[in-house]
Amino acid sequence: MKKIGVLIFVNILLVILQNSFFNELFSAKFNPNLVMAFGFAFLLMNDEEVGLSSLLIGGLVYDLLTFVTVGFSSFLFLILFELCVIATHYFSKSLPFKFLLLFISATIYTFFAVSNSFGSALVVAALTLLTSIIFYLLDANLLRYFSGTELGLMRQGYRS
Repeated sequence: MKKIGVLIFVNILLVILQNSFFNELFSAKFNPNLVMAFGFAFLLMNDEEVGLSSLLIGGLVYDLLTFVTVGFSSFLFLILFELCVIATHYFSKSLPFKFLLLFISATIYTFFAVSNSFGSALVVAALTLLTSIIFYLLDANLLRYFSGTELGLMRQGYRS
């Protein structure tokens, strides 16, 4: 339960950063989706369960703090994430393929949820991909933190 609290805390921080500092840095039109980047970084590390948990929690936090229909972002995040998981299992588990899937998913999410402009959706998807790569490089320590905990045990198939 403590680790779920950590995911909630991290996702709250990401939503606050995304909607305050990053809005000024990139403007609202080209703002990368930090919640999506953080969750998909776990896909890059082959840890689907923690990624799903992070996207579910992050999507709900995003919806609650940005006054969007609650559950909409989580629903889109989870559908896109699961499609990426299925694609990696059936086609390729290589990092470049996962980068491509993340780029496509971020484009789809941005186009349908944020803006109806395909050009800005591509820019946001590229920034989200770049942010996800940064999280991927930084998340190795976080993944080690979760590996011996409740979420890590769930990932390994153990239930307490």
